[in-house]
Amino acid sequence: MLFIQILLVVIILAGIVYLIFLRKRNKFDPSQSRRDPFEVILEASEMLENKENNVSPIKYMRVMKYVKQETGMGFFELKRYIENSTSPYQKLEDPEVVQHLEDMLQKPENEHKAVKYVQDYSGLSFEKAKNYIDKFKNTML
Repeated sequence: MLFIQILLVVIILAGIVYLIFLRKRNKFDPSQSRRDPFEVILEASEMLENKENNVSPIKYMRVMKYVKQETGMGFFELKRYIENSTSPYQKLEDPEVVQHLEDMLQKPENEHKAVKYVQDYSGLSFEKAKNYIDKFKNTML
């Protein structure tokens, strides 16, 4: 009887130690980040807006798994990251930036310069910056 109790205590302690090391291993490390979390979040929101099978909770689990694979961040780390940093798109909402883009886009030949400006100012990829400029032209001009 005493042997079984000691064995159970050892198993429980081993499980606790394992969970502690597992938790440390799964923490977000920015040096291991593969992609910008904001870009992944935008892709994830597009995945959720897709109208097919919108009710399924499995869809949300797949999106969370995708975000974790792409960024290496869990749900709470991702939430903290978003709350403590600004989106590249929020940087582009500055009135001075909007005015500068409007001035640049008055001439069609300056579109490439506007895309380059958005890339440099916000850190977005070329494709995302081009899409932003296209949407900006459609809505603002």
